[in-house]
Amino acid sequence: MSVIDDIAAASRQARPHIVLSEGDDARVINAARRAAKDGLARVTLLGTTVPSSENVRVVDPETAPERDRYIDAYEDLRRHKGVSRAGATAAMAHPLGFAAMMVRLGDAQGMIGGAVHTTSDVVRTALQIIGRGEGVSVVSSYFLMLLGGERPVVFADCGLVLQPTAEELA
Repeated sequence: MSVIDDIAAASRQARPHIVLSEGDDARVINAARRAAKDGLARVTLLGTTVPSSENVRVVDPETAPERDRYIDAYEDLRRHKGVSRAGATAAMAHPLGFAAMMVRLGDAQGMIGGAVHTTSDVVRTALQIIGRGEGVSVVSSYFLMLLGGERPVVFADCGLVLQPTAEELA
């Protein structure tokens, strides 16, 4: 069994609710349908042009029933930074903000973004809304690549921590 098979099996067992924030992108739509069909996750796709699918929930952040609750939560969360009601409304109209708030409030277990938006936009939004876990001082990332013969190689901190200290690497 390959590393990918192991990851897929664990995901099928956990069956997390994952929100894909870039649901107007054809690649993301196809990934959502495949993940749902393969039983990897319960999938919510944020978008306005997405055709409905029996296995994928489609949500438009502008008209979602959760919209007002998310706006209220964002306004409370960012009030110390001077965010107004209008600013909170704009932030929750953006799919990255809406997806991150779904995670923050427990309406999803994870979010995926970055096919359309930059890494910095995705990470900034996640840090502002979801935050870091307790005791976590440095946010890190990694890429898992399978090279010839299914040999896994992990590249850590290529996108976030460009020059990690010895303490951050430990």
